[in-house]
Amino acid sequence: MLQQFYRDLIDEERDLSEQNRTTVLKAALLAFSNMAPNEKNHWLLEANKKR
Repeated sequence: MLQQFYRDLIDEERDLSEQNRTTVLKAALLAFSNMAPNEKNHWLLEANKKR
């Protein structure tokens, strides 16, 4: 289960984009997959801070 922080982020993007949660998550994963390795590492470290 995602923490409330992440659910709120997804819902905010869902509302702004008028897409559903699944589409927002797919877009985020596609963006992540296209990042440079050092940028991915940065965001993986940031995600660990938001537990």
